Amino acid sequence: NPGNSGGPVVNDELEVVGVAFQGIDEESIENVGYVVPSSVVRHFLEDVRRNNGIYTGFCQLGIEVSFLENKAYRKFLKMGNLDGENKRISGVCVRRVQPS
Repeated sequence: NPGNSGGPVVNDELEVVGVAFQGIDEESIENVGYVVPSSVVRHFLEDVRRNNGIYTGFCQLGIEVSFLENKAYRKFLKMGNLDGENKRISGVCVRRVQPS
């Protein structure tokens, strides 16, 4: 669907939740594209406004993490299943710390 990029994406309550961004351009694929969440758009616009038209990017903590979704790993850590009684127990595994 050429021309859809930049259009609003709305939820069931007709609230704008994102912006349509670049679809996949292949004949065998239809209706596949990406959505930039409205929170990301807001962050971008506010950052540009605060910094006189310059985008400084997202702040980073300096670590890479993995979400603890793997059932075997969660069992090893005695966290329980995500769908069971321990559904609220969650966390991340720190994979790498960036040097400062």
